[in-house]
Amino acid sequence: MRRFVALLLVVLIAVFGIGCCGAVDEAKEVAKAAKEVADAATKFAEDMEKLKDEEGNFELTQKRIDRFIEHYPVLMRIIEEKQDKVERAESESSMVGITEFASLDKDLRNAGIDNAAEFYLTLIEVSAGIYYIIYEEQMESAKEEIAKGIEEMKKQLENPDVPEDQKEAIREAVKSMEESETFEAPEGLTGDELSLIRANFDKLVEVMDIEIEQEEETAEKTIE
Repeated sequence: MRRFVALLLVVLIAVFGIGCCGAVDEAKEVAKAAKEVADAATKFAEDMEKLKDEEGNFELTQKRIDRFIEHYPVLMRIIEEKQDKVERAESESSMVGITEFASLDKDLRNAGIDNAAEFYLTLIEVSAGIYYIIYEEQMESAKEEIAKGIEEMKKQLENPDVPEDQKEAIREAVKSMEESETFEAPEGLTGDELSLIRANFDKLVEVMDIEIEQEEETAEKTIE
C-alpha cells in the first residue's frame, strides 16, 4: 500500500512540477494537456458519484472485491511504467508528467480496468477495513496488558502519598487507555462490508503487499 501511494505521488508531483518556459508552442502543449487532465478529473468525479446511492454511500460487494484483487497488480504495473517514463524524460521535457497522467484513464481501460472510479472507491473501503481489522486484532492481543496497566494506575489513585497533580495526570492516562479499548468501525463501512473484507483479508493483504507485524510465539515442547 505504501509503495502504491509513493508511486502515485511521483506521478502527481511530475504533473504539477512544470518548469517555467517561454516557448509559445510548449505553453500551448501545456495548456492542452492541462485541459485533458481537468476533463479526466471531472469525468472521474462524475463516475464516482454515479456509483454511490442517494445517501452518498458506495456499496462494497464480493464482485467488486474480486475485480479489485484482479486489477490491483495491473494498476501497479502501469504506475511503475509511468514513473520510469517520467524519470527518464525528467531532464528533457516538463510535459511528460502531464501527458502521462492525462493518459492514465485510457491506459487503465486498455489494460482491462473499465471503471477506474469503482477501483478507487473499492480501494478506499478495502484499505479502511484492512487497517481496522489489523488494529482490532492488535488491540485484542494487548487487552490483558492494558487491563493490568489500568489496574495498577488506579491503585496509585488510592495512594495518599501521590500528589494531586500526579493523580490528575493518572486519571487522564486511565481515561485514554480505556477509550483505546473501544475502536469504532470506519465510517461508511457496514457490518456486511466489513465481513466481506475479513473473508478476503489474506488475498487483499497479499496483493496489496501489506506487511503485518505478528508477535513471535514461543511454544514449550516437552520431550518424554
